[in-house]
Amino acid sequence: MESSRMDSSQLRQCLEEVQAEILQHQMHLDALEKRRRELETELGNIVYPVLTLPPELVSQIFVQCLPNHGRVRPRAHAPPHSLSQVCHLWREIALSSWDLWSSVDLLFIRPPGSPREFPNTGALPLLETWFLRAKDSPLSVTIRSGDAKLDPRILSLISSVAGRIRSLELHVEVEEDALPLCRTHTTFPYLRRFAARCRGFEDDGVFDNLNTPFLQDLSLNRYPSLTSIELGHIYERDLVNLSHQFPQLLHLTAKLTVPSESQSENIILPHLQSLNLSFGDLNTFTLPSLRRLDINSTFPFLGSSLTVLAFVKRSACVLEHIGLHFGDLVDCLEAIPSVVSLSVVVDGEISQFGEFISSEPTPLPRLRTLVVSAMRKQFNYFSFIHLIRARRGRSPTGARLESVQLDLHGTFDGEWLSGATRTELGKLISEGLKLQVTYNGYGWPQAIDDCERFLV
Repeated sequence: MESSRMDSSQLRQCLEEVQAEILQHQMHLDALEKRRRELETELGNIVYPVLTLPPELVSQIFVQCLPNHGRVRPRAHAPPHSLSQVCHLWREIALSSWDLWSSVDLLFIRPPGSPREFPNTGALPLLETWFLRAKDSPLSVTIRSGDAKLDPRILSLISSVAGRIRSLELHVEVEEDALPLCRTHTTFPYLRRFAARCRGFEDDGVFDNLNTPFLQDLSLNRYPSLTSIELGHIYERDLVNLSHQFPQLLHLTAKLTVPSESQSENIILPHLQSLNLSFGDLNTFTLPSLRRLDINSTFPFLGSSLTVLAFVKRSACVLEHIGLHFGDLVDCLEAIPSVVSLSVVVDGEISQFGEFISSEPTPLPRLRTLVVSAMRKQFNYFSFIHLIRARRGRSPTGARLESVQLDLHGTFDGEWLSGATRTELGKLISEGLKLQVTYNGYGWPQAIDDCERFLV
């Protein structure tokens, strides 16, 4: 409206002013654009120190980022995937680092209420990609299908790379899921470890067709020339043949279906170094080389302490570790003066165990490592911390507690580890104590990695 009252000369003057202002802004934008290009060039010329490391060294650093236990579950925000997402250079290094992809742990979860045949379409291409990136590296494969139906193409893929597999762990619920692998007479020339958790199997020899000439570590049964065996849910009478079938056995874990009611034939394993027994009778064993003994039970066995005394005397072994119920510990101390590691189940007040372990004369004077298993509802952290400090304050002539693990079980309403408790436990850690607390799948200060173990 105002411009309509201007004459032509005034309009030309206003137009020139607007054009001059536009030109001024354009010159300013051009200057900013030039500065932007200069800054981008300077930034591009900067070489970060980490990017100057030799690729082979970066590759070794990447491998050290993998879990210590060796099982790698594919996760978007965890190694090795996360390492390949940082920059183009790191992606090239990660994809060319074969060892990063040499282990895979697949967990199949069937949603509640879904059919057993619930599809998992991504598993097969993921496994194919994993094996491809591993190139010619030896493979460690863990399959946990549980009650979800396992795609037979997955086991066919495993069979196709059998010549590279050094460790194979299978958890399947139904026999038919494993048959594609068992019936192929597949040869695993470099297999060193084989573990299987397979419920519903009628035939003990279902895996007999697997050709594994160099197998050393088995979590199943019936293979000679092994040094480590984990047997799940077997009868005690089946242990008798161990001394004949496995003369080089060093480590044995046995979960017996029921305790024996009669005296079994004596079992002599001259080279066995560690025995982990659920139920069972030590009177059937003579183990002169044994160093680690675990008797797993949530309650004390009648006369177990006397059994331990007789076993140690008969075997003439020198135990460095023992695991048993607190109720059995007190009366067998004279048989285990050399113990440096103790795993104990406490089903009552922790204060009673604390008074015992802190008493004079010092029980287990060489003790450096302690693992306590107890019920969360009854647990008193104050008493627990007190016993730790008591054992860490011993004189220089006695052993000082260096490592403690607390495993809590059962249900509990509320916070399982309060802030005040974390503070007090944190003080122990800052003083040099190696400490870990676990409760129903939770861990502190280190979170629990559910890939760490494969149990049969």
